[in-house]
Amino acid sequence: MSSVLIVDDDHTTIKGLLDHVPWQELGVNQVLTAINGIEALAMIRKQQPDILITDIYMPKMDGLELIEIVAQEFPEIYIVIHSGYDEFDNARQAMKFGVQHFFLKPTTVSEIKEVINDILTKMAVDQKQKKLEKIISSKWKTI
Repeated sequence: MSSVLIVDDDHTTIKGLLDHVPWQELGVNQVLTAINGIEALAMIRKQQPDILITDIYMPKMDGLELIEIVAQEFPEIYIVIHSGYDEFDNARQAMKFGVQHFFLKPTTVSEIKEVINDILTKMAVDQKQKKLEKIISSKWKTI
């Protein structure tokens, strides 16, 4: 099972994502929330989620600042932008930090489900690859 952290200063957006996305059905057993980048970063450092879904424009620390720090400190976290602004500069900046998914608000549940399923599939492949690399590495040490 996986975990998601949703970061948005709009309580209605958070409530909508919590109420309408079938997280358990998707294989997500824990959904955490934060209202800005500072709060989110503190949460991530205590309990690292598998997936981060963040808005861009928030008080105290915006989403791009958060993404930059998370990408450096926790490169294994999959990051998704969920923004009400369709600005190419934001998307380009986020891509520099490895962000592959960008939702434009309002987002449909089917879009979210598709992206979460894609990320969870990538996570499973990555885990299998790491296990295989360990096996191969240990076998090389015995040769």
